Amino acid sequence: MKTNNTEQRILEAAEAVFLEKGFSSTKTTEIALRANVNHALIHYYFRTKENLFETIFVSRLKSILSSFDAILSLEIPYADRIEKMIGSYFDLFLDNPQMPFFMLNEFFVNKERLDFLKHKIVNLTAPLRAHFNEVTQAAIDAGEIRALNPQDLLIHLFSLNSSMFINKSLNKSLFDWNNEEYATYIGQRKEAIVDFVLHSIKSV
Repeated sequence: MKTNNTEQRILEAAEAVFLEKGFSSTKTTEIALRANVNHALIHYYFRTKENLFETIFVSRLKSILSSFDAILSLEIPYADRIEKMIGSYFDLFLDNPQMPFFMLNEFFVNKERLDFLKHKIVNLTAPLRAHFNEVTQAAIDAGEIRALNPQDLLIHLFSLNSSMFINKSLNKSLFDWNNEEYATYIGQRKEAIVDFVLHSIKSV
């Protein structure tokens, strides 16, 4: 996305505040203060808080989807592509630790927010879902993996990867881990998920 410096500062500040406070608790005056711009400029560039949020959401989602699509396009064995997708997913949440809770609140708890962006999510993810189905079916036809429903596999990947970050507080309490111990376990968990998924799709 091409933006001038002022617009980019607003976007960066808004994303930070949205992640910290959620959409409902975020005030555009606070975004303006964080971006060190006049409040009127937010209205000038984005008109409303909703438009600002949607601009950030769409830009971030496109970036994530592009990285996954690039992995699917690699000329490597299917299992290696799955391993790289899992690694990319983990890296995304490790680099953005507030994102899982933001997603949980905005898209799973806040039905209005999900309804507001549903058409964007469906339309933007459609090409990746189609590409994943195509690549997975090709791997099945080539005997690389067993016959399975690509949609089920995609949901498994999302669920297994997300749970480690969404359930962070519960997991830390359950196993009495401190932050350092939990960070160590996350690395181990990534490898465990890779191993579990690859064994589950292995051709018999």
